[in-house]
Amino acid sequence: MSETTRPRLTVLISPSRRSLGLVWREIWSYRDLWWTLAARDVRVRYKQTVLGAAWAILQPLLAMVVFTVVFGRFLGVEDRLPDPGVSYSVWVYSGLLPWTFFASTAGGAATSLVSNSALMTKVYFPRILIPLSVLGYTTVDLAMAALILVVMILAGGAVPGLSLLLVPVAFVGLVLCGAGFGVALAGLTVKYRDFRYAVPFLIQILLFLTPVIYPTSVVPEKYHWIAYLNPLTGLVSGFRAGVLNTPIDVVPLILSLMMSGVIFGFGYLYLWRVESHFADIV
Repeated sequence: MSETTRPRLTVLISPSRRSLGLVWREIWSYRDLWWTLAARDVRVRYKQTVLGAAWAILQPLLAMVVFTVVFGRFLGVEDRLPDPGVSYSVWVYSGLLPWTFFASTAGGAATSLVSNSALMTKVYFPRILIPLSVLGYTTVDLAMAALILVVMILAGGAVPGLSLLLVPVAFVGLVLCGAGFGVALAGLTVKYRDFRYAVPFLIQILLFLTPVIYPTSVVPEKYHWIAYLNPLTGLVSGFRAGVLNTPIDVVPLILSLMMSGVIFGFGYLYLWRVESHFADIV
């Protein structure tokens, strides 16, 4: 048979379909890479900056001052707090900390894949490691900002109690919720680049739908169920109750934890299904 008449063979190389169990084990095997990416993000965040790590403290602190003046004094929200013994400034700051952590995690993760496009086209690794790496610097920011809250609480004469056990519970929910939103938005941002402009706006809207600057009690009781559909309602309230040693409604916290788990699972599954095409469109 001559060369011109010999049939051509076409070999198609495609990724094999992996089970979720194998994917989780693969992610665990790349845990050192996640640590390296997280440490890199922390160094890049504070390198060649004027304020440096102080920005992690100034951001919620300045927001607390603005909200205290506008909502606390002018609009009289401080008179409607469920815990009269807590000052409005401390109450707001204790809600801004978990909110800022969520907003930074979701916003940073949403644009992380596009920002690291060169890395994705050169070597294979589980793509979810990139959006999850932002948890490194957002956790550092939260820890530094929490030092100011400790000073404010001790200066006010409050004594932490067993309610502090709620803080790590709420933190786990915040990680799942922020990372879940961020991972899903990261996948969407790779395909639809205008999502990176919509994400800050959506996060800002969510701030006013979350009881950060006002208590849930100001919402009419018949609409409480709508507030509880927001997973951040129970997480912010649980975090605040934990650090301020105030009563907590357990039901919203449990609902928020369940919704946060679902959100993270949805975000992970979506990214897992679309990540094989990232190298072609990024």
